[in-house]
Amino acid sequence: MRKIVALLFVGTALLSVNCIATIPPPPPPVFVVPPQPHASAIWVPGHYQWRPWQHRYEWIPGHWKMRRGHVWVIVN
Repeated sequence: MRKIVALLFVGTALLSVNCIATIPPPPPPVFVVPPQPHASAIWVPGHYQWRPWQHRYEWIPGHWKMRRGHVWVIVN
């Protein structure tokens, strides 16, 4: 009986451990920043975002942000 309880305990402990392989993102792609659409616009650089359901990184492109009143607006 003790062996069965010990095996169940060890099995449960092994199943509860999350083993996640960390994969570094690829280098960012080379691109040209488009011209500034407005004098108050700021450039937000692109970045990689991990998509766990796809098991890969996805490139989120850079974009211009402009402030209109109290709200920032993304301009592609």
